[in-house]
Amino acid sequence: MDQDGGVDKVASSALAAMDQMSRLSVAPTPENFTVWYHYFAGTYPDLRHTLDILLRNKQSFTGQRNAEIHAKFFPNQAEQGEVIEASQELGAQIDRVLDYLKDAGGSASDYGRTLALISSRIEETTGSEDLKKTVSGILVATRQMEARNETLEQQLSASSQEVDKLRGDLEAMRHEAQTDALTGIANRKVFDAALQTATAEAAETGDEMSLLMIDIDHFKKFNDTYGHQVGDQVLKVLAQVLVGSVKGQDTAARYGGEEFGIILPATPLRAAKIVGDTIRRKVAGKTLINRKTGEKLGKLSVSIGVGRFEPGEAPGNLVARADACLYAAKRRGRDRLVAQNELTVEEALAADGS
Repeated sequence: MDQDGGVDKVASSALAAMDQMSRLSVAPTPENFTVWYHYFAGTYPDLRHTLDILLRNKQSFTGQRNAEIHAKFFPNQAEQGEVIEASQELGAQIDRVLDYLKDAGGSASDYGRTLALISSRIEETTGSEDLKKTVSGILVATRQMEARNETLEQQLSASSQEVDKLRGDLEAMRHEAQTDALTGIANRKVFDAALQTATAEAAETGDEMSLLMIDIDHFKKFNDTYGHQVGDQVLKVLAQVLVGSVKGQDTAARYGGEEFGIILPATPLRAAKIVGDTIRRKVAGKTLINRKTGEKLGKLSVSIGVGRFEPGEAPGNLVARADACLYAAKRRGRDRLVAQNELTVEEALAADGS
């Protein structure tokens, strides 16, 4: 833990974390304490921002939600160990291949020397018997070389298969590390990296870029009324709509809880509003139905905020502004989109942190 602020700051953050966990009925596990300690210590602004959103929406901190938060901001050490182990095995396979090739190089040199020696003997051969012995020597050396080559091919084939398997394992782990386990779309890590890249490119090229922040309306009601399984289904439905609404360099990701983000490189504000409103209308046209009973569980709707990147600003400022637009949409009645050029003076000041 970062103790640059001194013992008093560490102690106060720890006490605040324990108090907050008690008030929210969060189990006092080491993982949960890590999350809330860093929230009060201010170590990770993105963590604080995510928890603030959940607190403002009066979300319950279930065991599953606590685990998701910890996994998102404090990567699983076991997963890292698997990657390291796979990487080490891949290196070992490469070393084996190099050893095989070195052996093959030595065998080829031996074979060359044998042929050179036999060649000199051929020049000195005076009778058919001597020539017969010389040819027999060539055949023996050639067969030995063939046997060595066959062994080498078998070794290389086995190593090639192992390397292919390791490559597949590493690709699967990479995909898992970048994917939200519940919805199957990009996770927060991918969102942060993509936003960093998109803002840097926009600053360099001068192209406009926009950001959509999307939140499911009355999500807590679905969870409280129908249970978390229905809530999970709602998240999956929205994720499918988002994936079907982006293309090219666009990135759709689960930002946290029931909030999602779409990064739109090379997209001006007016075009981003069209994308966002298309998504809003697609979601509003869906009715959630219990497949087992056929019961209609109600209509879905989302509120959307749209921000435009301003050259020179930090990516976090863009997220904060798009979030301010999102909450303005909720205050204005939900199931609507608000862009940054539609904010009131008070809302704009709140987005700037003034």
